[in-house]
Amino acid sequence: MADSPDEEDRDWFGTGEPTEASGIVGEYLALSREVEADVLAMQMGDFYEFFGEDAELVGEELDLQVSQRSSGGESYAMAGVPVDDLAPYLKALVERGYRVAVADQHEVADGHERRIDRVVTPGTLLDPTGDDAQYLATLVRGDGGPDATVGLAFLDVTTGRFQATAVSGPSAEARALTECYRFAPTEVLPGPDARNNDALLERLRESLGAHGGETRFTLHDAEAFAPGRAKHTLREQFGDATADSVVSLTSGRIPSPLSRRGRTALSIHRYERLWVMRPPLRGAPWRSDNEPKDVGTTHYCNRPVVSVGSSRMREPRCTHPTPHLSTR
Repeated sequence: MADSPDEEDRDWFGTGEPTEASGIVGEYLALSREVEADVLAMQMGDFYEFFGEDAELVGEELDLQVSQRSSGGESYAMAGVPVDDLAPYLKALVERGYRVAVADQHEVADGHERRIDRVVTPGTLLDPTGDDAQYLATLVRGDGGPDATVGLAFLDVTTGRFQATAVSGPSAEARALTECYRFAPTEVLPGPDARNNDALLERLRESLGAHGGETRFTLHDAEAFAPGRAKHTLREQFGDATADSVVSLTSGRIPSPLSRRGRTALSIHRYERLWVMRPPLRGAPWRSDNEPKDVGTTHYCNRPVVSVGSSRMREPRCTHPTPHLSTR
């Protein structure tokens, strides 16, 4: 698995001994112990605050001003960012390899309470400003030796685009790796069998590493991969959809692609087939360095788009060809 910045127990306040913090710092420390994360951002009114070593870390990584807060006779490092400005700071931390827990403030009958609502990782980062999909992938492997069925699922949390498929028979693992390479996920959740297959994980790392980026491998609760629980989750999320028919959800005015079943292709709308989605592989001497990377392509000419996610969803629908193609 990919290493996180620091997996050892943290000396929160530099004493080397547990500190009986009180007030807001004590609440922060208590919440941090509830979750497996490298950094905690806790909302306090109009700001998200960091304390102790977390404050020192974000101060260094994000160039934030670090101050001091007194509590129980001790002084603790403190840093913060406005609530409306949290997103870019989260993105910067995640891109540096940190898992960031976010504790929001909620109004209750007798005041307010804070609880951890999410842990942000490369595959769960909401980024509506980015042009490229950031896929969270999972890979599960069944019984049956080298030809065992391999299940794959890919999710872009920003657009809600979700796709799943399964490959089996000879060279199943090789074809599964090819699918992973095409989607280039930023984070992979290997299933119980896959995570114990060192050879498969190494081949997957090598395949994804060919993109030049870094993919995080995260161990998730093994019970979440149980077939019964997975089918229940799919029905809750998609209504009538089941593990045998998982639809690819899209938005906008252009019709959605057909469902993926095994090696069945996503169909492409007739208008989409005419789009030139990528610029030339070699440099274009007529293009200025200040122009967008896709200037000169039909994709660029189709802006503005119908919705925030539309431009992000167009490219994978047109640049992921498969052997079986249906058209409308």
